[in-house]
Amino acid sequence: HGSESGAHGVTCGPGGEVTELGLSCDAHTPPCKLDGNLSLPVVSANLAALTALHVLSLSGNHFSGTLPLLPPSARVLYVADNLLSGHPEQGVFCAAVAQLRELGLNGNSFEGLPDCAAAAPTARLELLYLHENALAGPLPSWLWSLASIKTIALSDNLLSQAIPAPIANASPSLSNLDLRRNALTGVIPGSLGALTKLKFLYLSYNSLTGTVPPELGTSVSLGRLELGHNQLEGEVDPSVFELKWRLELGHNQLEGEMDPFVFELKSPSIIDLAGNAGLCGSAPSSLLADESAPLGGTSLGLPCPGTTGDALLALKAALGAGAATALSSWTGVDPCAANVPAWHGVTCSGSTVSKIELGDCASVSAEQSLLTGVLPGTPLLQLRASLQWLRIQCTKIGGPLPEAALAQLDQLTYLDLGSNSFTGTIPVGIGNLARLEHLNLQWNDLSGAIPAELTLLGQLRFLGLGGNGLSGQIPDAVGDLAELQALYIGFNSLTGSIPSSIGKLSKLHSIEIGNNALEGSLPATMRNLLAVRTLLAPRAVLSGSVPDWLGDLLSLDSLDLSYNELSGVLPASLSRIRTLRTVALEFNNLQGPIEMLAANAARLEKLTLQGNTHLCGSVPEELFPLLEEGANIVHSSGTMLGQTCRLTCQPGAVPEAGACRSFACQVSMSLDLECPDMLLDGVDSDGEGSSSSSSAGCLCAASSDAESTGGLDEGGHADGGDRKPARLEMEDEHWQGFASLAVVNSRDLGTVCLRSPAPEVPAELRLSANRTRMMLTVGPSDPSAWSEAGFEGLSLSRTVLSGRVLAEEDETSLLVQLDAGGVECLRFAHTGSLAELVRSAPRGCGGGGGGA
Repeated sequence: HGSESGAHGVTCGPGGEVTELGLSCDAHTPPCKLDGNLSLPVVSANLAALTALHVLSLSGNHFSGTLPLLPPSARVLYVADNLLSGHPEQGVFCAAVAQLRELGLNGNSFEGLPDCAAAAPTARLELLYLHENALAGPLPSWLWSLASIKTIALSDNLLSQAIPAPIANASPSLSNLDLRRNALTGVIPGSLGALTKLKFLYLSYNSLTGTVPPELGTSVSLGRLELGHNQLEGEVDPSVFELKWRLELGHNQLEGEMDPFVFELKSPSIIDLAGNAGLCGSAPSSLLADESAPLGGTSLGLPCPGTTGDALLALKAALGAGAATALSSWTGVDPCAANVPAWHGVTCSGSTVSKIELGDCASVSAEQSLLTGVLPGTPLLQLRASLQWLRIQCTKIGGPLPEAALAQLDQLTYLDLGSNSFTGTIPVGIGNLARLEHLNLQWNDLSGAIPAELTLLGQLRFLGLGGNGLSGQIPDAVGDLAELQALYIGFNSLTGSIPSSIGKLSKLHSIEIGNNALEGSLPATMRNLLAVRTLLAPRAVLSGSVPDWLGDLLSLDSLDLSYNELSGVLPASLSRIRTLRTVALEFNNLQGPIEMLAANAARLEKLTLQGNTHLCGSVPEELFPLLEEGANIVHSSGTMLGQTCRLTCQPGAVPEAGACRSFACQVSMSLDLECPDMLLDGVDSDGEGSSSSSSAGCLCAASSDAESTGGLDEGGHADGGDRKPARLEMEDEHWQGFASLAVVNSRDLGTVCLRSPAPEVPAELRLSANRTRMMLTVGPSDPSAWSEAGFEGLSLSRTVLSGRVLAEEDETSLLVQLDAGGVECLRFAHTGSLAELVRSAPRGCGGGGGGA
């Protein structure tokens, strides 16, 4: 009925015959998704009846099977993106190859193709689309015999083995060959360059080896060449870069110097060389700065390496006139050649240089005075592929560090440029050296901040930046250096606090952070540095107390906290460290006794305490040799060691309410009394300081008779001796509870009873122990922080021997009873009446109230 038909997808000829069936289904056609098995005889029989059928298009449906037998009139068949699978029947498939002009079977699951070598020479097929199937095995050799073929698309299959040699005999009409994303191996046949109509050659994402055939550069027709993501190597013939359209050579193993002329021919959008580390030489700066230019992972913009000898001789020439003498053995062409005299300081691994070692701070050498000049970057880059170890120590080489070059030495595991005269800042690019284990830049004239990028060096074990003029803060992420064993950043101008992340460096054994302008105290997280043997932080402007957690560092050998602003008493925990050889605490504001240091006397080699004006008490006999020189005490001068400890308040501390609570009042003790000296800071119920006119909020008291003997009776009174009891009574009518209480002692404690006359608060707080130092803190001052029931928080920390905490049944007092050895620190808080902790407790120190 003419060329139009009422049936969807049917096109008729002028005589009413069907010439085209267009039943493809895509996003632009109504829902169709036809299905059925095309291999069934009934399909072939019905198609045979369409004697004028020229085009059959069934793509995008759900047809299964293989191929139907086509009528002789068919010239175009598209059954792409269906469910066809297996191996097509040879007769049907080869007949289609012979008579069709276009055959599209892509997007199915065909696993193999029959041999159509007999039909190929006379076949009329021009376009063959078999991409995105499951074709496996070698490329069918008969494809190159197709007489009229123009396009062969076999990408995204499982084809393997080498590209067959007969491809040289392919039809001269072949213009598009797509073999991407297969598993092809072997070399690229140079004969492809002889195909005079070939315009597009896609071979990327295979496993091809060898070089880029120069014949491809002489092709008269080739315009687009994609060879990326293979294993090609060697240099690329310049003619290849003259191709007309696009060139992709990225992610191979190509090398050699690029001619700048290449970049005049190719714009950044049509050339891809990325991932070829061996490509080097000059390139336009605009191209290198263009983020869209795919040149990443190359050495373009950097000089190409010459011979090993050339690189080292260039290095020698840059190190001043004295290098001719100091490095006189550097002669010849190749230090790694066989039977060549050794070049001083150069170590070879096979035919390449792996180590350069010039100068040595451990011994006197000629290099120390003769090597001057600057450290050049270009020779180092020429050794980049093999150089693993670079040490230049104790010379007069100076100037800025070669930042661009150092950032490229990605094989380095050891970089030591210490004790020279380098200036400028630390190159940020050093953070790129992922293999680096040792970095030493100490004792130069470097300035600026410590680059945060250095914390990316996950393999780093040694970091030495001390003895420069570095400023700014220690990077917060320093704790990310999980393998770090030694950290030396002293003798700079660093500021700020020590990052708490430093406590994550569990492998650290040496740390030097002194001689800086830091602030605050040693962070408590440092108690986790259990492997530390050396902790040096002198002249670091540290404040606070000597931390109790130092007693956890049982491997500590050297401790230097001298010339800081530390205050308070020395922690008893220091007695647990039996490995100490050096302790330097001079010129701080420390106070109290030093008997805890006697535990280390047998091992101690140096102990310096001078300049701590409130260190007091007797000096343990074991420490005499360390503190005395002849008849003069030299390492304890400026202290009160040898004198009985007396409690004093610092000037200006008393008038301010709450001053004692902030420990401005110095706490000390008597070494000669059973009962210790005491300090109380009173706060009334509304949180204000005590209004006692005698104390102005700060009450400091001590036992007044060091020579008397005797004890305390059950009520806390003297038992007949002349001694006044170590007893302090609060008589201020506004006193509503203890906000802060500190009791420190070093010898046998008798019984300490502290009384408050106010009936609303506990009648007594009692503390009993034996031969221990102890601090008891009662707080906080804000009653709302605790429940109305009383003691809500109670803890014993660092127990030496076990103890018990007991409460009397009348809920008016607390008894802490400790076994021999006691505890180091007991902390609790209360406001109101005591909650019942334990009933039926044994009787404690003193009477009153009945009960246990």
